[in-house]
Amino acid sequence: MTYQTLQKKYPVFEYKGFKWEKNGNLITASWNFVMGDITFNPKIEISANFSILELEKSEMDNFVFHLGLAEIPSYWKATISPTIKISCGTLSKDQIKWWQDLLTTGMGQFYYENKLEVNVPALETSGPTFKKSKSVGTKTLIPISGGKDSAVVASVLKDKMPVVAFILNPLKNPSSLRVFNKTGIKEKVEVKREIDQKLLELNKSGFLNGHTPIMAYLSFLSVLCSAIASCKNIAFGNERSANEGGVTYLGKTINHQYDKSFEFEKKFREYNKSNLSAVNYFSLLRPLYEIQIAKLFSRYPQYFNLFLARIWKPIIQRCVNCWVLREKNPWNVSVQWWKQDWPIGWQTKLMNFPNRKRQF
Repeated sequence: MTYQTLQKKYPVFEYKGFKWEKNGNLITASWNFVMGDITFNPKIEISANFSILELEKSEMDNFVFHLGLAEIPSYWKATISPTIKISCGTLSKDQIKWWQDLLTTGMGQFYYENKLEVNVPALETSGPTFKKSKSVGTKTLIPISGGKDSAVVASVLKDKMPVVAFILNPLKNPSSLRVFNKTGIKEKVEVKREIDQKLLELNKSGFLNGHTPIMAYLSFLSVLCSAIASCKNIAFGNERSANEGGVTYLGKTINHQYDKSFEFEKKFREYNKSNLSAVNYFSLLRPLYEIQIAKLFSRYPQYFNLFLARIWKPIIQRCVNCWVLREKNPWNVSVQWWKQDWPIGWQTKLMNFPNRKRQF
C-alpha cells in the first residue's frame, strides 16, 4: 500500500487514554491508541528491588502521559496519519512544536528508508494538564543496555556516588542482566515493555515500517524511573559520533542516531526541566569517540565476555586487548577526570576532555 492510500484510509491517529496502578514496588501502565478500526494497547511493568517513592497522582499521571506520547512514533509510523489527536492531555504550543520536531527530524531514517516526503503531522490536544514533579533525590540512574558504553558509565560512577541501575526487557536482553551483575550495583529498576502484537501483524501485511527514535522513548522512561527511585541524575552513555549524520535526503542530513545526539540531549533536557522534573539528564561519554570509549573499556576485563557490539564478538575481544589501546594510546586519552566529583560541573569537565580523532 502507498502512504497516500494509508493516509486517506487512516486520517487520524488518536491517543485516547492511559492508566496506571501501583502495588508496592510494582507499577503497571497501559495506553490506548485508536487508528480507524484498529486499536493498540501497549503496556509496561516497572519493578524494583528496593522501596520506591510514592508520587502524587498528578505527577505520576504526567510521567505516564508523556511515556504514551513517546510510544506514538512506533504505532503512528504504520500509516503516518496526517493528524494526531491527543484526547487525554493538553500540550502547549511549545510542546507541540517539540513533538513535531521529534516526529520529523527524529524519524528521518524512517522517511529515507521508505522514500517518503517528510510529513509534519497536525497535533490536536485536549484534556487535563498535569503537575511537574519537584522531588529531587540523591542517586544517579544508570541505564544498563548490555554494551560497553553502559558498562563504562556504571564502572566509572558506581564508587563515586549512590547509583541505581535501569534495565529494559531483561528477559529479551539477558546481556543487560549479566553486565549488571558484574557491576556490583545493588539497586535496580527493571522494566518489561510489551508491544501490541497487532502492530507486528500490520508490519507483515504491507503497512509502513522502519526506524523510530527509541532513545527518545528510553529518555522519557528513564525520567519516570528516576522519580520513583529518588534520583537527581540520569547518566546515559551516548558518544560523540552519534552527532554525525549519514546521508543527505531531500536536502536534509539524515542521522539514524539523532535521538542519541547532543542536539537531542539538549532539547530533551530543556523539555524535561520545563514539563516533567528537576532531574539532571546527560550523557557521561558525550565528548568521546568509539575508540576512546574502547580504551576506557579495556580497563574492565570482567566485561569482555559479556557485552554486545555491532561487530563480531571475537574481533571486539581482540580489539580491547590490543597493543594500540593498551600500550601506545595514540589518542593520548586522559582519565584523570574520573577522580573529580560527578556530575557537578560535568559539562565543563567533559568538554575539556581531549578528543582528537585519528584517521586511518
